Amino acid sequence: YETMAFHNNDAKFYNRGWSYPQMGYMNFYDFHKMNIPERIWGANDEDLFNYMTRRVKDSNKPFFYHIITMSSHEPFNYVPEYKNKKFYSIEDEKTRNYFNSIQYLDKNLEIFMKSIDMKNTLIIIYGDHTNGINTKYFHTTAKEYDGKYFEFVPLIIITPDKTFDLSIKADEEYFADKLSYSRKEYDGIKKRLSEGRKDSVYEGKFVGSK
Repeated sequence: YETMAFHNNDAKFYNRGWSYPQMGYMNFYDFHKMNIPERIWGANDEDLFNYMTRRVKDSNKPFFYHIITMSSHEPFNYVPEYKNKKFYSIEDEKTRNYFNSIQYLDKNLEIFMKSIDMKNTLIIIYGDHTNGINTKYFHTTAKEYDGKYFEFVPLIIITPDKTFDLSIKADEEYFADKLSYSRKEYDGIKKRLSEGRKDSVYEGKFVGSK
């Protein structure tokens, strides 16, 4: 497999240009390496997905591509030119911008998925943290329990057969059964990630939390 990571921000941010190869990725591409223009903070998702469409179509062997998007990140004002009238009634500006930026991401993700061959493709979509919005009508999906802070993020798995929403128990059980055949490969990935972290700690370059 060709294993690459792509992010429309600078590779220096969180030292990703160094850390991703340590975790087993062959290479890490930031917006400089992809040759897409910087707009406000990093490049926008539309340019990222256009690049990835070309990359996927030009690939001549199996691949694992890890794509990190930017345009829906707080403070949700990285695509000011994109406005949707259906959100005009939302009074709070930050919340309104959040819905705009998420729909912008959804639209470009849809275009990307329709442009590639899904017959032999597995796509996993997840969020790395919540949106941090707490207003009268909109609340972030997070809570404190037993002295610990939990954030609930989306996880959607799209296969050639169907789309799985793992918040639905039947989907979770069915997909767990389907994945059982990939357990050995998954364990191998975890081992490589663990070895990469150990090397990072040994070299004094690991950025993490206790």
